[in-house]
Amino acid sequence: MRFQYDGKEKTLSMPYVFDKGVMKISKKLEEATREELGIKEAMSIWFETDVAYSLCYVK
Repeated sequence: MRFQYDGKEKTLSMPYVFDKGVMKISKKLEEATREELGIKEAMSIWFETDVAYSLCYVK
């Protein structure tokens, strides 16, 4: 995921859980990442979204 803060950008790897059609993603920013982006306080990023999926059969 690309994270932008105050004009700076960083690509973050974020673990996720997929359960019953809902994808939940969360990440606590490490101190080194916060320093790089100029963030002084502890920060977490999270979101969840419904995911529709289907299977297709091709001959």
